[in-house]
Amino acid sequence: MTETDARTVLLLRALETSPGVPGVAAVWSAADAVWASAEASRRLGPWPPAEAFVVERARLGLARLAEQHADWRGHLHSDAHALRWVAGMGLGAAFVAGLASDALSPSQRINLLALPLLALLVWNLLVYAVLAWSGVRGAAAGHLGTRRPHPPGRLVGLGLAVAQWLALRVAGGRGAIGALHARFAADWQQVMLRLQARRAVAWLHAAAALLAAGAVASMYARALVLDYRAGWDSTLLDPAQVSTLLRVVLGPAAALTGWGLPDATTLAGLRWADGSPGDHAARWIHLYALTVFGVVVVPRTVLAIKAWLRARRAAMNVKLPLAGPYYDALLSQLPTTAPVAACPVTVLCYSFKPSAEQRAGLAAALSDLYGPTVQPRLAEPLPLGAEDSLPDGLPADMADHVALLFSLAATPERETHGALVRALVPLLPPGSALQLLVDLSGYRQRLATLPEAEERLRQRRAAWLRLMADLALPTPRFIDLAPQPHMAEAAA
Repeated sequence: MTETDARTVLLLRALETSPGVPGVAAVWSAADAVWASAEASRRLGPWPPAEAFVVERARLGLARLAEQHADWRGHLHSDAHALRWVAGMGLGAAFVAGLASDALSPSQRINLLALPLLALLVWNLLVYAVLAWSGVRGAAAGHLGTRRPHPPGRLVGLGLAVAQWLALRVAGGRGAIGALHARFAADWQQVMLRLQARRAVAWLHAAAALLAAGAVASMYARALVLDYRAGWDSTLLDPAQVSTLLRVVLGPAAALTGWGLPDATTLAGLRWADGSPGDHAARWIHLYALTVFGVVVVPRTVLAIKAWLRARRAAMNVKLPLAGPYYDALLSQLPTTAPVAACPVTVLCYSFKPSAEQRAGLAAALSDLYGPTVQPRLAEPLPLGAEDSLPDGLPADMADHVALLFSLAATPERETHGALVRALVPLLPPGSALQLLVDLSGYRQRLATLPEAEERLRQRRAAWLRLMADLALPTPRFIDLAPQPHMAEAAA
């Protein structure tokens, strides 16, 4: 799902879950909701995928709303435009701040050791060191299989909250429109916080590059109309140490331009405290400008582009959990797959063997999934650790449909259950469809006497959903193989 799709779905969700807000019922009625569902089903066919159905329905619903109520048209996506406007204004402000800065000196005497640009260079080098250390730690954690996405820092989170507030203020919606935006903003921040944090990183790098570029431009603008002289003063450093420091800072730029740097004897003659008139500053201005571009502008631009590309990829693959009463009501009448005349299904059980009663319940569950003529083929159970020895243990004649059955009694683990699914997918026959199933019956029976049984079941189901979503694996369906009338429920 793209970012635009997710925004559209959440906007319609905000509209349909705010019936008590004055003005909403006047623009979106139950008849509109029924029409949107029917039209989406008609366009997508009789067995649409859940995500495609929800997205198409939201597109149709918002298009109908904009067509029938022109005053809503400009507000449906106004916060997205406002956020881009705020970001653009922030980048422009960074460049203007650089232009307004006095990167040389308040007077026309430049102290080579106290130049504001020197502090800018040191700050950016510290930022690069922190980024490099974070990258090394993240790579090590990923190698050990313990890497987890880090939440955005407090500063980024505060910036996102301010930007969202400004966006809603710029959108200017009040009454029903304002209530819609408020509800949408709450859902949107929960879903898109990581993506927005990546964008914030790109904006921060771009702002740092523009600030430095503005400072260099300011430096040249002042040097065009004022005569600057360059020298130095220091209580702690002697000329030899100053010479070493300047070679470290400006050496690469000097080597690139072919301009030599003065030695300690020459620098001793540029000391302000000894009454020196200073050196003509043009050479020093050029060297500092090249150094700032090499150390700040170019690396920050590269980092901004890299962060922007990561954010763009994330925006094309948004994970919007279709869970909760709202989505359950939308998807309750959608069959997941079309029944077929003959549908053999290979069933692989991981780390448990269904009883005779559970096998009967499994047949009923597969009938619900694949149609009344399903032909289950129950293979030998895969033992714990089978993920390390695949394809051993797999039947030689796997069907075009494969169902991998887990037990909810097992705590889902990335290194076992996740690894098994990842190892199994490339071993499926070409064109095969994998369905993940999780049986509730064993765990439900274990918790039967506990008062918190339903809450424990809900938590375990959420853990399975979260693991598969984190690994970008197929979403499991939860089934109950207990000897009772079977009920299968689709997990969003």
